[in-house]
Amino acid sequence: MAQRAPAPEALCKFLEAKLAHEPVCNVGLVDLLAKLGIRPQEGKSARKEMLDPIMRTVNGQSIRDGAYRIEICLRLSSREDDYRLTAKRVAITS
Repeated sequence: MAQRAPAPEALCKFLEAKLAHEPVCNVGLVDLLAKLGIRPQEGKSARKEMLDPIMRTVNGQSIRDGAYRIEICLRLSSREDDYRLTAKRVAITS
């Protein structure tokens, strides 16, 4: 597997751990950035811009010994005060 940068690697490990126990993971960007050790920026758009290149690197990555891949999307929260990252595991079929 190719070497990933520290932030994408941390996101991939975080999501792999979450998706091992549940098929879908939902997390707010402030909480997610804190878990990745990145100081969250003020403003939802700034947080989205900060996380976008990291998400692009991780989206589609295989996890669980290649049995699954990660699909990621961002959605505006119901209160519209921040975005939420939704990740799910998708079985890789041969």
